[in-house]
Amino acid sequence: MDWYADHFGEIRVPHKGDIVGQVIEGDYEVMGIFDKATENMESMKSVILNQDEQYLFGKAALTVRYEDENKIPVSPE
Repeated sequence: MDWYADHFGEIRVPHKGDIVGQVIEGDYEVMGIFDKATENMESMKSVILNQDEQYLFGKAALTVRYEDENKIPVSPE
């Protein structure tokens, strides 16, 4: 699973044709993604989780990060 590509997309520039123009266009696309990520980050900072929610969030994050449950190096506590 390529989490980053699934959530932010991919920008590819083939090494032929108008490479400079394609790189510049890709750069603008990346900057737009960062603007959106910054907005989301500010919104997420305002969320306060209680202890049970923190545990569930940690457990979910570990499950997403480590596909094999037996290879998770830490616990969500």
